[in-house]
Amino acid sequence: MGTFIDLIGSEVVILSHHNADPDAIGAAAGTKELVERLSPSSKVSCIMPADISTLSARIIKMIGLEIREKYTGSHDTLIVVDTGSLNQLGEWEEKVRQSENLLIIDHHSRNPEYEELSNFYLIDEGASSASELVHRLFKEYDLTPSINVAKALLAGITFDSKFFSIGSAQTYRAVSELLEVTENMSSTRELFNSNYGLPEKIARIKAVQRTKTYQTGGWILAYSQLGSYQASGARGLLSLGADVAVVTGENRGTIRSSLRSTQRFYEQTSIHLGELIKEVSVLLDGQGSGHPTAAGFNGNCDVESYHRIIISELTELLRKKPTLLK
Repeated sequence: MGTFIDLIGSEVVILSHHNADPDAIGAAAGTKELVERLSPSSKVSCIMPADISTLSARIIKMIGLEIREKYTGSHDTLIVVDTGSLNQLGEWEEKVRQSENLLIIDHHSRNPEYEELSNFYLIDEGASSASELVHRLFKEYDLTPSINVAKALLAGITFDSKFFSIGSAQTYRAVSELLEVTENMSSTRELFNSNYGLPEKIARIKAVQRTKTYQTGGWILAYSQLGSYQASGARGLLSLGADVAVVTGENRGTIRSSLRSTQRFYEQTSIHLGELIKEVSVLLDGQGSGHPTAAGFNGNCDVESYHRIIISELTELLRKKPTLLK
């Protein structure tokens, strides 16, 4: 594999996963500025191919980032950030598979397909976020991000570290160095200080109304169905007391699912949702990946069968674990 700087082409497209969250936005914006600084003659575009979350859209607007959902131009280099599996890239999936110059920056579980396809693969499962890894690249090339990009990277780290409830010493060093650019945390916190829009509020209420629960070993597993805002719905169920939440939507035979668990659940059971969904994907026609307490799945199966398999797998794993510590 080559080095990052040596693989930058003249027409670069940076991609991230569907329903792009703040970490995807921060990592993409940071990578764009990094490429432009390292190769000023390159044309660089940031594309979120399947859609952008409401919160991310707000961050893009408030900071003034150049990120789009569509791109019709040519490219000779593709950079994929914060994306655990290729089927999260929508219509770009096949283009990535066929790319002759592919660079990957990710903090999900190691992906053998990425190792085979990529010319550059920066992977660190211990990193809080892809934004933290992009900051690491800035340091490697002795560069400092602009104020706006520093804000975007801080937003990405803030979001994926669950507002600094998880993270390593390296995470907090990155935050400290980014704060030297932005000077304070208040401007980053303002990016998250927004009320839910009406459609998201309705979706979260529907998630509760449609919820079914299952109890095992003292833990509460909740699952529900939503046409959109699955991740927000799952977070909402955790806030109401669930230890694990699975919220799934279906569209023309294809499902999209978000899985979330509390940090306490992970610490006491060692059940890693990203690893779980990756293993379950083998049983289903789809792909999944994620982190210990947050994961996603896309596939071609029906919601009821999917939920039944997830709950069954969780129940079997918990059967082998000690009962919930009081």
